[in-house]
Order: sequence, then C-alpha cells, then structure tokens
Amino acid sequence: MSKKIAVCDDDPIIIKQMQTYLLQLEKDFKEHFEAFYFSSGEELLESIPLDVNVVFLDIELQNMNGIDVAAKLREKMDFYLIFITNNVQYALQGYEVHAFSFIKKPLSYAIIKKSLYEAIKRMDILSLPKIVMQYNGTTDIVLCKNILYIESFRHEIVFTMKNGEKRRYTCTMKELEDKLPVKSFFRCHNSYIVNMQHVTGFNSKSVYVPGGEISLSKYKAKEFSQALLAFQGEVL
Repeated sequence: MSKKIAVCDDDPIIIKQMQTYLLQLEKDFKEHFEAFYFSSGEELLESIPLDVNVVFLDIELQNMNGIDVAAKLREKMDFYLIFITNNVQYALQGYEVHAFSFIKKPLSYAIIKKSLYEAIKRMDILSLPKIVMQYNGTTDIVLCKNILYIESFRHEIVFTMKNGEKRRYTCTMKELEDKLPVKSFFRCHNSYIVNMQHVTGFNSKSVYVPGGEISLSKYKAKEFSQALLAFQGEVL
C-alpha cells in the first residue's frame, strides 16, 4: 500500500523542491508515494485526506501559524509531523503537537530523505503484528515475524527466534494461540506452534524450519498442508 504524504508551505519554490525530492525518493525507496501539496494552513485543514501518513508543514505560514495548524490537525487525524522552519526556536512548541522531527531551511535532499526514511521505518515497525509476553515480572513486546517456532516445555513456553535466541515465558499454549495472528501461525503438535513464514518443508512427521525441525502430529498433517498452501497463496 502506498504511503500518503502532504506538504504545506506558502513558498512555491519549496513546493516545487519537495515535488522533485519526492519523485526521486520513490526511486530510492522503491515505494510509491501519493503526494498532496497545499499553500496555506487553511487549505490544508480543509482539504487534506484523513488517512495521510506524513505531513511536512512549514511553521511560519503567512495567515496561520504552523503550530496552530498542527494542533487543529491532531484533533481529527493521526500522522507523522515533520516541521519545516527557518528558526529552531519553535522546537519546544513543536513537540507540544507531537512533532516527529524538524528540518531547517534551506532544504536539502539528504535531510528530507533521512527524515522521511525514519518516519516510514517507525510507521512500518508499529504496524507489524506483535504480542506482549511476560516472565518473572518482565514484559516483552515480541515481533511475530522474528519467531521461528514455539515449544511448550516443563510448564514454560519457549520461543525460538529467527536469530537462534531462546526466550522463556509463562502462559499456556491455548492463551498463546489466542494472541498470535491466526493465518501466520499453526499449532502442528500439542507441544509446538510454527510460524508459517519460516517453514522450508515438511513430511508426515516433521516440519522443517531454518536450522532444525519440529514434530508434526499425524492428526494435524492434512490440516497443516492445507493451511500452508493457503498461507503461501496469500503471500504470493
């Protein structure tokens, strides 16, 4: 899905500059951007699509301060705010409206690229499926994509991660099944849940993942085969 980006500045030179930069960034990031350009705060508030992801906003607009524009925008939508300014004295006020970053004029391609990259990176990480796990009073937020498989072992749940790390938590397999994304994880045995994303093969008794194999119940073999085909079809 393409990212939506809005730019608001009353200087037509800045608007033209940002148009050029965003076209080049599409090539550099290999990602399509749907861009919207506005020359005033009033126009931005009236016409901005409510699903815009990132807003580049000039602070020193002619008729309406960019800080006030951002505050009004925050009332109706969630977005990553990158302020463009001639003066860093506005930084403290900017954080009051949850600015993600500040760019000082004159603009440069390298700074715009870095700011947008960091915003997209944060956006993508926050959108990834994750689960909250606990052990001995410690809370972990685990990215689902990094889990290879999960094993029930001696009253503990053991996560084997993509990097080979083992993580131990306290919960039941049933509780875990309720937390995990249904289409991405499959309970292939009473003691194992596997991440379909990392399955490299299987037979009637085993499921293969990078660096090892786990047990496949004979009662689950047919269902697992169907689930894996369905998952691969969705990914493709």
